[in-house]
Amino acid sequence: GLTAVADIAGFLQVDTGGAQRSSADTGGFWGKYAWVGLQSARLGSIRLGRQATPTFINTIRFEPFNGSSAFGTVLHTYLPTGSQPMMTANGSVGANAGGLSAGGDSAWNNAIGYSSPVVSGFSMQAMVAVGEGAAAPAPGRRYSAALYYVSGPLGLGFSMDKIDKSSALVVRTASDPAGAPYTLTGLNTTLFGGSYDFGVAKLYAQMYASKLKLGAAACVKLTTTQLGTAVPVAGTGRAIVSWLHTTRDQSGVADKTRSTLSMGYDYDLSKRTDVYAVVMK
Repeated sequence: GLTAVADIAGFLQVDTGGAQRSSADTGGFWGKYAWVGLQSARLGSIRLGRQATPTFINTIRFEPFNGSSAFGTVLHTYLPTGSQPMMTANGSVGANAGGLSAGGDSAWNNAIGYSSPVVSGFSMQAMVAVGEGAAAPAPGRRYSAALYYVSGPLGLGFSMDKIDKSSALVVRTASDPAGAPYTLTGLNTTLFGGSYDFGVAKLYAQMYASKLKLGAAACVKLTTTQLGTAVPVAGTGRAIVSWLHTTRDQSGVADKTRSTLSMGYDYDLSKRTDVYAVVMK
């Protein structure tokens, strides 16, 4: 009863033809996924290769903008903060602060992942990825696990990430005290998420907490809260609202906060095509 499965996918920048997510992305051509596996309805599935982490799946599962990197939770947890010198929860730092750290990607290379079948509404995922070498910005060994529960309109999720011995550099920003760049030696992330579909509206909520270990010198704690809703309007359309708030706490550095409010309307023209408009602050 086993079935062989595979997924090899890359990104396309439609304005330039680039094969990565952005001009700053130095990843490979198959930067999205590149894995093979076996699955069955009774035993679940096992996958080998580059694949999405359970925490990333949780992030977009409980997000009304469906994983949008421009408007939703991914903006605060997986992307650098641009002009704001504040790390994101997965270990990234702002573009003015030396680029991205490794290991906090939405998918991991050299990974072995297992997904269980659904039993009484419960399912789980677990993944481990081997270290990528000693040279920066190679990440160390990585672990990720998640537990899901779905019953009718209710959905709940919990996940954890742990990255050991990452050699990525975390460059000090202009607003931080003067000093040498830190080395990111470890990263722990915990995510709680939930959703409930009332029919007239679907509500979403997440709490994302990360601790970045910067050698023996310091650590950075980041907490992101997300609340959102999607309301069906005019057939296949929906009004969407998402609010995000992130705090950064680092010893010896002034606390920073970041808030994002996105409100929009999305209309499905077909199963594959939609149009949308969003205002954002």
